Amino acid sequence: MKGAEERGGFYEEDCPVLDLGRVAVLGFGNQGRAHALNLRDAGADVEVALREGSPSADAARAEHLSVCGFDEAAGADVLVWAVPDEAVPDVAPFFKKVKDGRLWLFLHGLAVTWGWITLPENADVVLLAPQGPGGALRNLYLAGGGLPAALAVERNFTGSAKERLLAYARLVGCARGGLLWTTFREETVVDHFGEQAVLCGGVPALVRAAWDSLVGAGHDPRLAYIECLMQLKLLTDLVYERGTAGMRGKISGTALYGAATGGGDVIGPETKNRLRALLGQIESGAFADRWLAVSAAEGKSGKPDWPRERERLLGAADPFEEAGRWVRENLRWPGLGGEDR
Repeated sequence: MKGAEERGGFYEEDCPVLDLGRVAVLGFGNQGRAHALNLRDAGADVEVALREGSPSADAARAEHLSVCGFDEAAGADVLVWAVPDEAVPDVAPFFKKVKDGRLWLFLHGLAVTWGWITLPENADVVLLAPQGPGGALRNLYLAGGGLPAALAVERNFTGSAKERLLAYARLVGCARGGLLWTTFREETVVDHFGEQAVLCGGVPALVRAAWDSLVGAGHDPRLAYIECLMQLKLLTDLVYERGTAGMRGKISGTALYGAATGGGDVIGPETKNRLRALLGQIESGAFADRWLAVSAAEGKSGKPDWPRERERLLGAADPFEEAGRWVRENLRWPGLGGEDR
């Protein structure tokens, strides 16, 4: 069998089995919950660290997890930063008493990349970024699999940062899926660009624009919703399994010809220029600066723009969302309850 470096990836058999000592998972959101539960099931000594009065404390205890405050967590051997990015600067001062040789493990590179947090000189600082949401990390672990992850070592104070990081990846199940090495900065840039250009920004905006075009031309909103959004999952599943060329090999000749003629019209030179500009904003740190300023202003009730925009993005009182509710409630879609067909 090829070695990990020769294969280009690390897996469970490449990761040491180490006693990491006491692990404190800071936060109990999407990722924090999954990490805490996977660590517990793997036999690690884990607790969830929350601010006093956090509404997440009851939820963590309901999962039979130990809960502590931030002051207590400062004595842990491993600190897993699962708090929201914008909360990291506020939380960091609580950990000035962390002792030498501790492992500071981040699940995303933003705060470290752009200097939102002052890193201790006497600790290992590493990154484990699961390539998907916490729900997927947990569900794959329970099924005996694992969610691949990107790894990085920013500071190796003890000389064993890499080994401890790989041992952690084994505990939470990511090593089952496979591990690849990166840097804090690269993970941050690629993650933000993917979210904005494709996953959370570009695709939803394209779907909505296409739906608006059909409905604006007088077509049935429900049929337009199915075509532009619901069928997207079926095609995405093919892309996930086979790649884009593999997907194209499974569609009709009419769809393939339409892909050839329509794709370039929608994603042309102007769109590509805008994508390059978007990437430049992320790589320069301008996006991170704006996000930090907006989140800080919101916490001080100083800037109403973002709360209003967030409410619009999450709002359900919209013709597009109304069409979606009808489609989900009145048709039997795979995975949405009822009989699959």
